[in-house]
Order: sequence, then C-alpha cells, then structure tokens
Amino acid sequence: MANSTYDIRTEILSLRSFYRGLWLREEGTRFLLEGKLGYCASYDRTANAFVLNPATDDAHNVIRDTYEIRIDFPSDFPSSFPSVREVGGRIDKIMKEKGITDERDLHVSPDNGIICLCVEPEKYLLFQNGVSVVDYLNRLVVPYFYGLSYFQKRGKWPWGFYSHRDLSVLESYLRNRNPADTKLVRIYFECLKEVKVKELFSTKGAIQRQCVCPCGKPAKFRNCHRDAFLGARLLKEDYDSISN
Repeated sequence: MANSTYDIRTEILSLRSFYRGLWLREEGTRFLLEGKLGYCASYDRTANAFVLNPATDDAHNVIRDTYEIRIDFPSDFPSSFPSVREVGGRIDKIMKEKGITDERDLHVSPDNGIICLCVEPEKYLLFQNGVSVVDYLNRLVVPYFYGLSYFQKRGKWPWGFYSHRDLSVLESYLRNRNPADTKLVRIYFECLKEVKVKELFSTKGAIQRQCVCPCGKPAKFRNCHRDAFLGARLLKEDYDSISN
C-alpha cells in the first residue's frame, strides 16, 4: 500500500472513530497526525494482557489519560514506520517529578525527541501481516503512553524495562527467541550497531562468561546486564547455526 493522499485520508477516517482528538495535516508531500490522544486502557500483569477500553473500571490498573502528540508518516508507509513525539510538555514534567536527567530512561531520543515505542525487531513480531494506522496506534503508541502514565503514578513501567541501545535488542531476544524463525534471527543480529557488542559476535564459539560488559562498566557482562548477556549467547548460537 503506497502512502498516497487517498490511502492516508481513508485510514484517518476510520481512525477518528476511535481517536477524535487527532487530525491529519499535510505539509507538501508529508503527512502528519497530531492533536490530543485520549485513551482508556488496563493491564493485567499476571496474564500479561493489555486491554483498550476495558468493559468496567474493575479491570486491572485502569488508566484514563490524554497526551498531545505528533506522528510523522514516512513517504513509504507502511513499509517504514512513523515517528512519534510528545509535544505537550508532559514528558518534561514527568522527568522533573521523578528527578530523571536522561530522556532515554523514558524511551525518548535526546537528539530529536522521537519516542522509542519498542525494540526494532519487535515491530516484525507485531506486524508480520502488515500494519495500518489504527494498528500502529492501538498496538504501539497507546501502550507506550499507558506505560508512561503508569510510570508517573507508580514509579515503574508495568511490563518491565529494557536497557538502552544494543543491550535492549539482546534483552528482547531473550524474551522473544525463536531459532526456527531464521528471518527473526537475522533481524535481531542486523540491529546490533555498537562496536563493543559486535566484537562479541566476531569471535568463534560461545560468548565467554568472563567477558566485560559492553555498557562500559568494568564488570562482567553476565553480572552487569544478565538478561542481555543471556540474550547475546542465544543470539550468537542461533545466528552462527544459520550462517555456517
């Protein structure tokens, strides 16, 4: 599906049935969705179930909230994913409330304010059958802002917290490993960008238990970022098996 005026406008018409505060704006060949994102959602930690518009307020951890956002659509959407920014100052407010000095702790790029909605390979897992604008909001955008509201209220993320950059990719692989899906294995491997992490994959055999953590601290990888270490060992094993 190409990102033509007709395609985007058609999708926005269906989107506004659910998110009436968001509007389409055109800037030349660019398409932006902006305004107020209001939602009601719940999350059951035991069942790992995120629910939009739960039937009753008795559901687990119900949150109603609103954020001012802007979504920039690339010209080749849905082949490439949109970028999302919070533009109402709410993230700055939360950072001040919680004494946070690094935007990355709220999954926001300090360079451009773009929100990291999930680890890149997880988009492949979520949208193997394609993605629509509504899907993108329901399955990535709203869960992020729900998590942010949850963090503001309780001081923690409802579904845990990944580390930054390549460590998050390795932690995600530990959670989502499927060695039978060779495309997934390659996607995870190709997402690794940091020199210190890639060096671990350049040696023969398994990643050694005594290796230094690539985060830069003078500590053993397995002690410093255990989940990333375990994910790295599994990813190397799986990638080596399909590369040899």
